[in-house]
Amino acid sequence: MSPFSFFSCNQSALKSALQLGITHTVGSLSHKPERDVLLQDFEVVETISFPTRGSNMTPAHDYGDFKFKTYAPTAFRYFRDLFGIRPDDYMYSLCNEPLIELPNSGASGSLFYRTSDDDYIIKTVQHKEAEFLQKLLPGYYMNLHQNKCTLLPKFYGLYSVQAAGKKIRIVVMNNLLPSAVRMHLKFDLKGSTYNGRQASAKERGKDFPTYKDLDFLQDMPDGLLLGENKYNAVCKTIQRDCLVLQSFSIMDYSLLVGIHNVDQAYMDQQSAVAMQGMDQRRPQSQRSLYRTAMEAIQADTASVGSQDTEDKTGGIPARNSKGERLLVYIGIIDILQSYRFEKQLLHLWKSLIHNGETVSIHRPDFYAERFRKFMCNTVFRKILHIKTSRSRKHKAGARGHLKKTGSSGPPLLTHTSSSQNPVPQHEISPETREDTDRDNAVNRNEESPHPSIHPVTICGHEYCHCPPGVETMMEENEGQPDVQQSDACEEDRESDRGTFRLHMVTWNVATANPPDDVTSLLHLNSQTVSPDLYVIGLQEVSSGLLSSVSQLVNDDPWSLLFMSTLGPQNYIKVSSIRMQGLLLLFFTKLKHVPFIRDIVTTYTRTGLLGYWGNKGGVSIRLSFYGHMFCFLNCHLAAHMEYATERVDEFEYIMDVQKFECEKAPSIADHRLVFWFGDLNFRIQDHGMHFVRSCISNQTYNLLWSKDQLIMMKEKEQMLQEFDEGPLDFQPTYKFDLNSDTYDSSGKKRKPAWTDRILWRLRPKPPNPDKLDGNMEDVTEVRESEEEEKYPMTIVQDLYTSNMEYRISDHKPVIGTFTLQLRKMYSTPLVHLQAEGDWSADIDAMVSYTPLQQFPSSTWDWIGLYKVGFTSMNDYITFTWVKDTEVGFSEEVIQVYVSKEEIPVRGGQCLLCYYSSILQCIIGVSDPFKVSNTERTRPGHFSDK
Repeated sequence: MSPFSFFSCNQSALKSALQLGITHTVGSLSHKPERDVLLQDFEVVETISFPTRGSNMTPAHDYGDFKFKTYAPTAFRYFRDLFGIRPDDYMYSLCNEPLIELPNSGASGSLFYRTSDDDYIIKTVQHKEAEFLQKLLPGYYMNLHQNKCTLLPKFYGLYSVQAAGKKIRIVVMNNLLPSAVRMHLKFDLKGSTYNGRQASAKERGKDFPTYKDLDFLQDMPDGLLLGENKYNAVCKTIQRDCLVLQSFSIMDYSLLVGIHNVDQAYMDQQSAVAMQGMDQRRPQSQRSLYRTAMEAIQADTASVGSQDTEDKTGGIPARNSKGERLLVYIGIIDILQSYRFEKQLLHLWKSLIHNGETVSIHRPDFYAERFRKFMCNTVFRKILHIKTSRSRKHKAGARGHLKKTGSSGPPLLTHTSSSQNPVPQHEISPETREDTDRDNAVNRNEESPHPSIHPVTICGHEYCHCPPGVETMMEENEGQPDVQQSDACEEDRESDRGTFRLHMVTWNVATANPPDDVTSLLHLNSQTVSPDLYVIGLQEVSSGLLSSVSQLVNDDPWSLLFMSTLGPQNYIKVSSIRMQGLLLLFFTKLKHVPFIRDIVTTYTRTGLLGYWGNKGGVSIRLSFYGHMFCFLNCHLAAHMEYATERVDEFEYIMDVQKFECEKAPSIADHRLVFWFGDLNFRIQDHGMHFVRSCISNQTYNLLWSKDQLIMMKEKEQMLQEFDEGPLDFQPTYKFDLNSDTYDSSGKKRKPAWTDRILWRLRPKPPNPDKLDGNMEDVTEVRESEEEEKYPMTIVQDLYTSNMEYRISDHKPVIGTFTLQLRKMYSTPLVHLQAEGDWSADIDAMVSYTPLQQFPSSTWDWIGLYKVGFTSMNDYITFTWVKDTEVGFSEEVIQVYVSKEEIPVRGGQCLLCYYSSILQCIIGVSDPFKVSNTERTRPGHFSDK
């Protein structure tokens, strides 16, 4: 039965009872002296009875006897004070006019009401949600006290109305979408892309439907384009809020996005009417602070206090890919879902049907990171400012592309269709006009009189080619003169040549548990030079029910084994990706970490028509000293007769896997591609006796002509671009378990080289003299010039199998390579070091210096690690960088680490600077010693 059935026949009874209860509880609380909030205040529940006939404390009424409960009244009074809401204004909004019932109920069956002045939303919540909110209040108090700049819901009161054995719980929140502004589009976004995240046919049929993630990707593939300052503010606020929600183990929340199209509204002649309908009855000084999206991402009290309700609706100025002006209203909603046991089971069940990384319900840390990436990389895009030389500025000014009116009106662009219908002055706030002016300047293309918008995703790559007229923060400062490279610089580049060794492993482990030792698999006992990079691709890693449950919390045992083996050898795991049984791990020596950037992982399912992840491919792409690498681990269709299908699957994976970087948007665009895994190609035509005879005599070359992969390469152009070493080792499939004997079962499967490692160095572009001069040819010329300037060669040193591992019916295959390349950069973006002596007795100091420009953020952090750490998440403690955006300045910046966070037991440690925008480590300090201390610290576990 619905929890709201008590008032289902008369909704006005619920609304009237609520208004009566709020009037009483807020009025009585206003007579009590204000004081600091105490811990016990969060647990207080006040109950007052409202009999129909009235009492000495309550008036008579016609709604039937009921009890009204107020939860944590003192705490919520503090929250209201924090947002500038006076008690009389709060009562006036909620109780003076009838509440307006909203037509769209929530997915849980919740009812929604809005106050007539548009300030507040009243939502009915279920028992578990109300209970969770009350437990959340101390942490919510602490977060608001530290930071008012948040997109989280602003809770103003929690109440319940109880009558006839029914209890309806109500929470009062801020209103995110002002009713006076028409929302042309509305989205509920979670960052989840499984097939249920789209509006149903019934929802689409509503007057004001709420669309979802897949709808956004289809309808707005270029996202919402923000000016640089607005983009940074939005993403910074989202990242901060995600950290807060993650700390409370909250997931399954959404970003509610309302989009008002200013240009379209004017053309429909509706925007002016909507703006005139804004509530103006209350003085401006009584409006609550931080109630709009703009205020939530800025939290600037000085600017909020003087807002003009006719001129400022609180939307964030933005543009779409057509260049139309938008006002965007956003807020995080539905935060009362904790990752309880039933949610974990629901995630596990959905993961068995869909890919686990795409379903909406997920563990809080993964959910928060996926949510942040989706919002800041897909939903919101940055339009970077144009930086031009003085001569280019002079030419632009002479052409007169941009003409601005006075401050009283919107800017006018000549030769632009989007400005043929200027928006009335009262519709756009000064904030909107300022952003529009700035965006128009950004959108101007000097080669054409028409403005063009270029959505830019920062790749973090120093040499990533951005759209025309837009330069990333990685480039030189504006106004610096162009300097031709000197001969000395060319000599320096010669010294930037490097030789690197790569060790690769592919192994179908057939759901087996890891062996006790993988030292020989990684050649750690070899006398040769140790590898710089390890890439490990596994197939058929156990993905059963019990293992999936355990891996909700911890890394899988295979990852842990390789991390524990390579960590003491001074390697760290830079990236990994898993899709059911497919696992790909990338390790590097610590010294290379600051030069590995643009790290992106993705996957493609091909099993069961793409609905099941037992077959397909997972990839890791990155730039290594500026050179774009991609590692693709595949498990393709099985059985002898499906050779063509295997090629089709590979070509499909190559086509669909895309990356948000102009320089390498697909796998084929990368400088170096490795394709490996259980590719499942077999030996055909030859009989079993002949095959086994060749294996016994080690005449493997007699089998090569009938190897399906070699045969398919002769007729498939894409395969011909890939190289493979000679198959001078015995076929790696299929063995009896725990033996070196080929299949002795009744099926007697024929041995085959199913496990392979191939590579592709990007083919050299054609001679520039033979090109036609179109844009694709120009790109090829540019790439050819870059490859001549920064050459790279690859040589395979070893291609073999390891026969000593018997836990699977496959033997692991090993490939080692030597890479020689000229580094595109050899200086880290940040230099950092530990200052003075470090111990748990005194606060410690870290100093860092930006050595180059990079897109910095106040959410960058510096982690303290033990020498021998295995991944970025192994930090002992961390500290945020200086609380201003770091520009390129060569100044020494200092931050402190509290002595309470330093381990009592010392040891060899180091520091790493992590960039939240580039999502990688961009600076590593030299190791230093943390001294032991005799001081004990209750509850301290950092020395484990």
